[in-house]
Amino acid sequence: MRSRNVLCVLVLGAVLSFGCGGDDKEEPLVVLNNSNNVNNANNSNNANNANNANNANNGISQLEVLLDTSVTTAATGQTQNITFDVPEGAQSVVVNVIGTSPNQYTLNSWIDADGTQLVTTNWVRQDQFAPQFCTGCLQRVTSAVGAFAAMAPTNQDVELVSGTHTIQVEAFSVAGNQIAGVAGEAQILVTAKVAPERPPAGTIDLNFFFTGARGWTAETAKTDQVFQGVIEEVRTLYAQVGIELGDLAYYDISEDYQIIEIDQTTASLSPLFAESRMADNDAVNLFFVDELMQSGPLGGFGVVLGISGGIPGPTGQVGTARSGVAIATKSMPGVPTPMSKVIAHEMGHFLGLYHTAEQLLPIQDQLDDTSGSADELMNAAGNGDRLSEFQGVVMRLNPWVKN
Repeated sequence: MRSRNVLCVLVLGAVLSFGCGGDDKEEPLVVLNNSNNVNNANNSNNANNANNANNANNGISQLEVLLDTSVTTAATGQTQNITFDVPEGAQSVVVNVIGTSPNQYTLNSWIDADGTQLVTTNWVRQDQFAPQFCTGCLQRVTSAVGAFAAMAPTNQDVELVSGTHTIQVEAFSVAGNQIAGVAGEAQILVTAKVAPERPPAGTIDLNFFFTGARGWTAETAKTDQVFQGVIEEVRTLYAQVGIELGDLAYYDISEDYQIIEIDQTTASLSPLFAESRMADNDAVNLFFVDELMQSGPLGGFGVVLGISGGIPGPTGQVGTARSGVAIATKSMPGVPTPMSKVIAHEMGHFLGLYHTAEQLLPIQDQLDDTSGSADELMNAAGNGDRLSEFQGVVMRLNPWVKN
């Protein structure tokens, strides 16, 4: 098979549902200092950090914590019903599930206050494209290793209704085509972005993590013309939907992370993304590695240029198995996609955007104002640059974007 230039690979029977993302700094909602045992995170500290974030909004929106608790999955992999109250004026809600690798997590169901089933019950065992993502759900969701997030709305057909919502979390493992429930503990954090109206603009802060790939370090990248040029191009791409790049922070991590070998579960990304625990500001984490190599049944398919920790990634948190976006910096002959588009594309996933059209599967996103054409930034081919109006709405509704 001829090699292709791909940003993200979604393979049936595997879990690769991630994208192919002043001096006053907002405190993160949850800081997980021990990535090997996230369930030991102190609940009272989590709540304090979350309350700090509530008071740190810098515009029309306010982030409210609706639920912060630990839950237990039974032998079936599912929790009992979990409820939270969505306040009036909530523009978006994000459910974060922080567990342990290599377990995979998702929502087994999500029912709103009107009884509408946003996430179809037992979709992991029923949907045509499970467990990658639920194409039959009104609110599309994915699954992820170690940590997971779901946001509503990410399409124009979902109305966020105030009142009591009910969810079930599911933890599972995959062996071949067999899905098995996993019993254990996980942390649930549910937040809502509350505002008088949908935010028309916003700012996103970024943390850059360097492995030494391409000769970039936290010090040299600040003045490197190539790197700064790439970031300026990202700035231009996001400006079309009213999102500015805000504070930029630079960090060095071990050169051991220069080569990341990705298998079906993408569990190998967990240690890399967990390095985000060193960040001291509330921002999306971008990791610059040399190469993202495919292994197992994915080997030989194509080149992975970038991969996001989720669709969306965990919000307001660092140190989790999904807290970031990985970008390959190695030059690839015959690969035309510039790094700026890879970064903007993967960050789009991290903020909640799906591919407008997949390369290998007959799947499009759920948005009315996208077509799947090659000129769209979120096309799986990754060579476009256009973002639609509602894609901008989704991105600005994500808590990572400050309004």
